[in-house]
Amino acid sequence: MEECDALVRRTLLELSRLPAEHPVEGKARDGLRDLRPHLEEAYAALGRIEDNGGLTDRELARRRAFRMLLDLAA
Repeated sequence: MEECDALVRRTLLELSRLPAEHPVEGKARDGLRDLRPHLEEAYAALGRIEDNGGLTDRELARRRAFRMLLDLAA
């Protein structure tokens, strides 16, 4: 999950560095597509943890964030 968090942060940082006149939508779509396997893996891992005893508030927030990103990457 930490690796996925780092990849999401790196992708967002790269998008934020694009010039203002550069269309972000295509790059964002590409970034999400590249992140999708990592997001799916992290989301599934959090699901397994949840099934085996629950998640911390931070893990619940991550799971919600990963689900939103997966929905966007679809």
